Order: sequence, then structure tokens, then C-alpha cells
Amino acid sequence: MNLNNDTINKLISSKFEIDCVDINLIQQIEKNPIIYNGPGTIYQDKNGVLNLKLYAKIINIDKEISHIFKYFVPGKIIGNENYFSLRATDMSGSKWGAENIWLSRNVSFPAAGQIIKAELREIKNITEVKRIRSEKTYLFIVVPGSYEIPCNKKEDLPDGGWRFNKSLFSANQIDFEFKKLDNYLTISASTETNALSEQSERKILEALSIIYGQILRAMIINHSRRALGR
Repeated sequence: MNLNNDTINKLISSKFEIDCVDINLIQQIEKNPIIYNGPGTIYQDKNGVLNLKLYAKIINIDKEISHIFKYFVPGKIIGNENYFSLRATDMSGSKWGAENIWLSRNVSFPAAGQIIKAELREIKNITEVKRIRSEKTYLFIVVPGSYEIPCNKKEDLPDGGWRFNKSLFSANQIDFEFKKLDNYLTISASTETNALSEQSERKILEALSIIYGQILRAMIINHSRRALGR
């Protein structure tokens, strides 16, 4: 996926949408999970919240429908096995993922399928490139909102002007760039080591939440690996 300014502006203005040719919602248990599969759409509602709408075939009606009518004891913590992870492929072949999804469904009987809806806290785009000799790992995060950052680099603008809105630094063999825009913050990180695991974005967001004294939630995360020269 090309996370250019147009895509980011669609995210910020609650107009982002991804049509998916294939979506899998997988129950978060190791053995014999419930899996819902079909085409669907990931989109933003008017409040900017990411939502999922999936048109799923019913393969095992007893197993799949039983989850709808499951009883939860009031006051008891809902276990991880009652949530689902998402693995989706959009129309261009890009891969998307999300975790800890609580589902709601619309089912009529008799039925060959069901409409599944859910809110997504965030979605992740992960791109893998076949390794040649070595590779560089990249992480890109978009966080909505206005945040002050200590700037040490200017951004050149297309009209010949500039604005002082970037913070560049390196730590633990990772190169970081924070960029402050009017209504969102972008965080870029890259390294040639294994320092950027797929959980790095969580650690970065948790650290920033402590610094700013409020919970920062990513609108979108792109984690990719690109092969270096031979």
C-alpha cells in the first residue's frame, strides 16, 4: 500500500475505505478455531472509527452460530478466546491484519451466509520482500491528533517554502523520524538489524502515551521489509 498524503488525508477526514477480495476472521485459540471467511470492506464511519463488514458463508452452522448465542457471566473478564484476529487481502493484493476483534452478526434462517460487523482499533499492513543478501526493516505509524514534538529538521514544501516540523534521531541502531502535521503525527523508523519486531509499534505507542499523559492510538501501521543490494 502507498501511504501517501492523499491516503493519510482520507484517514484523517474519515473517508478511508479498503475493498477486500478475501477476509478471514480467526478465533484466537490454538486448536480448532472458528473461522469466518468471505469478501468485505474495511471503512471509516463518520467519527473516524475503523469498521469491518464481512459477507461470510456458513460452513459449519452449529459451530459458527453457537458463538452468537454464547452466554457471558456479568462481571467476569471475557477471555481472549472470544475475540478474533483478521487477515485480509485487498483488491490490489496488499495484506492487512488486526487483532482482538469483538464481532457482531446479522443472521437470518434459513441462511447460506451471514453479515459480520466489527469495530477495529487499528489495522496493520505488513509487506514482506524476499531476502537477497540482507534487508532493512521499516515501520510507519499515523496517529491522529495534534502533538508537540522537539523539532530539529525542516520540511521543504512544494511551493518553495518550508516548515520546522520534524524530529530526527537514532537510538538502539534504529533511525527515527517524527513529523508533526496540522491534525496528525507520523512516526517513521528503520533499521538493518532485528531491532524492529512486529511488536515494536506497541512499545513506541506505549512510550509516547506515557510522555503525553494520554493514550495514543494509531490510525494505521505499516511494517515492511525491503531487500538491500546484492
